Amino acid sequence: MHRRLLSVAIALSAMVACGTPAKPVRHPSHGTKRAAAQPSARAVLTAYLDLTFAGNHGRAYGYLSPGDRARLSKGAYIDQESGNDRIRAQMRALGPVSYRISGVRERGAIATAMVAVRTGLGTDHVRFVMKRAAGAWTVDYGQSWASDAQ
Repeated sequence: MHRRLLSVAIALSAMVACGTPAKPVRHPSHGTKRAAAQPSARAVLTAYLDLTFAGNHGRAYGYLSPGDRARLSKGAYIDQESGNDRIRAQMRALGPVSYRISGVRERGAIATAMVAVRTGLGTDHVRFVMKRAAGAWTVDYGQSWASDAQ
């Protein structure tokens, strides 16, 4: 199981570094004082994954749920994710890496998604959980990055 999680972490890291980072989600201003629409759970997950695989862990930290940020400092998160960057670079060396988000399901303040990560070693399916906090979706880091083998 540890080996599979390691391969998924490497694959995901390599995939983003090889791909084009997602553009920030922007909402048009209608000239009114109404609150702008919040990005969807899928858009938040895409931005988080793109930043993670690009090695921009400081910015990716901003997408974590408030509970995760309370338990894990930004420095600790960056150290933890930076430790995976070497593995991600090794995965990129094996060939192109890509990911596809499928099956995003929203149920109230919780959303789940499966992400298929394709590398030179094959395809792994990883589960992510997002939570809506103060009207905005965030990534529940503590419950995400789970392999389909669990």
